[in-house]
Amino acid sequence: MMLWSQLDPPAALAAWTERDIPLNEWVDQHLVGNLAQHDPYAAFDWVLAQPTSSRRQYLLRSALSEMAKVAPRDALDRAQELRSNEREQSIDAVLSEWARSDHRAAARWIAGADTLSQAELRSALHSVLHVWGEADAPAALNWLLAQPQSWHEAASSVISALADDAPERAARLVERLSDPEVRSSARSTLVSHWADSDPRAAVRWVGAVADAEERRGLYADVFRAWAREDRDAAAQSIRLLRAGKDRDAVRCDLVQTVVYEDVDFAEELYLRINDADELRQAAASLYHYWEDRDPQRARRYQRAAGLDDERG
Repeated sequence: MMLWSQLDPPAALAAWTERDIPLNEWVDQHLVGNLAQHDPYAAFDWVLAQPTSSRRQYLLRSALSEMAKVAPRDALDRAQELRSNEREQSIDAVLSEWARSDHRAAARWIAGADTLSQAELRSALHSVLHVWGEADAPAALNWLLAQPQSWHEAASSVISALADDAPERAARLVERLSDPEVRSSARSTLVSHWADSDPRAAVRWVGAVADAEERRGLYADVFRAWAREDRDAAAQSIRLLRAGKDRDAVRCDLVQTVVYEDVDFAEELYLRINDADELRQAAASLYHYWEDRDPQRARRYQRAAGLDDERG
């Protein structure tokens, strides 16, 4: 049957269907996949006739992705005839495939589309810009910045596409974003990726961010990711941060993040916090961790957390 599906996929699928044999997940993906490569229109029509299911959603995307290789506008017309999640996911699949062969054409289609909802527009932008960003991030960002400002939040897709392999280059692109909220979101995307490959370099870059609140949030992004891989190295490196408030904010954030995974580590971090506000928040996390497990130990943190009267 599998050889038949490769030699003559329409006949194989028709024979399987005529016998009224339920298709399992592997078989229908194989048959429909082969048919889509041979005749994506026939594959789409066959899948569309099947009952709605998560598997049908997957197969529709598969058929439309193949159609997009030869006739992307036809594929988009069919994707837009679908409903609900099938519609949005299929539009994304078609545009992603189109962007692999012609970034600008896919982007121009989005710019000229008047049939997309706001959610679909946002998702489509992210799909195309991520693919385009992997191939030519500066060009993708230049195109995006020439579009309405409300679209600029999709810049994070360009940054995420570049951040894994070229974080320094991504960092230079981030600083071209003039909108503070868009730039802040892109910075967060950047450091979340950068922390996985070189957390020390990410920390150094974050240190140059002028806004104290944003800088502390970015430090928290980096150290959370770093602590998942190497808690000791992360804890030691916090001491190298120049500002005491930054160090305490990061330690407090990590206490809240890891307390239910490694309470001993959380308590070690707590002992190094000096700022009164951060100490109070960290103490509250430790108090709530211990209050049902070990009430006596919880009382060590109760007063520091400002919760002296919580139990009456």
